[in-house]
Amino acid sequence: MAVVAPAIIIILIIIGWAILGPFQAMYSQCYLARHLDTEEIAELPDMNPSVVRIMPQFVAERYARDALQYPRFRLGTADIAFVAEKPCWVFPLIPDGSINFFVLKDKGAAYVDMNTSRKSTHIVEKDMEIGPGMGIRDWYKWKLYKEKYWVDYEDPYFVPVDEELYIAVPIVSYEYHWRFPTLYTIPKWSGTALIDSEGKIEFLTPEEVLEHSVLKDQKLYPERLTRYYVNSFRYVHGIVNKLLYHHEQLEIAEVPGQQNEQPFFG
Repeated sequence: MAVVAPAIIIILIIIGWAILGPFQAMYSQCYLARHLDTEEIAELPDMNPSVVRIMPQFVAERYARDALQYPRFRLGTADIAFVAEKPCWVFPLIPDGSINFFVLKDKGAAYVDMNTSRKSTHIVEKDMEIGPGMGIRDWYKWKLYKEKYWVDYEDPYFVPVDEELYIAVPIVSYEYHWRFPTLYTIPKWSGTALIDSEGKIEFLTPEEVLEHSVLKDQKLYPERLTRYYVNSFRYVHGIVNKLLYHHEQLEIAEVPGQQNEQPFFG
């Protein structure tokens, strides 16, 4: 009997999650559709031609790999940072192989100018105490979650400033709300964790991020959260309309046959 009772509890939890899970997902987006501040515009805003992305990510990755001169390191996941006010594809240089994963530190980052179709690559070499692609206790998320747990950390990007190299990690926190029959969460951007090469972590609020010299002119708002917010407008006329009628339902346009999705960072 003692063995059966926990099994029944687990089954009930699974059934409850299966029933309430869809409500939690839909309620969150319904709330956002009603409460997000939006502004209707008649035409697209002017764009600065100096920050237009020309080079695709897969081409930039090939250029960065050609420039990589460290046999025990490989390219990490690409992201975007601004260097001298120009957008660049950024690839962290992380340890290659299972042994190096535990014994080596990140070597810096490779930057590829995305504002041109020409090959324009440079590497900022800097040993990082903590970062992506490093063994457990040196992994940046291990350190971040030890400091602040009940949040999500988005993809990091490397920002060079003078002789220093920083890792910027956007933070997403959650507000709890109730609507029958369940609690649900609303995600929001709650700042950025900034890590220097010595492993010092600084947690910045959104207001502090906007004023911080290292993050000036960088992309700040998490792209995953941006997409989630825009997708929430599918529920602007309610759940029934989203599921059945699709009247005036907003949809994000995708590029057929491509892994790249809006907002176009990848």
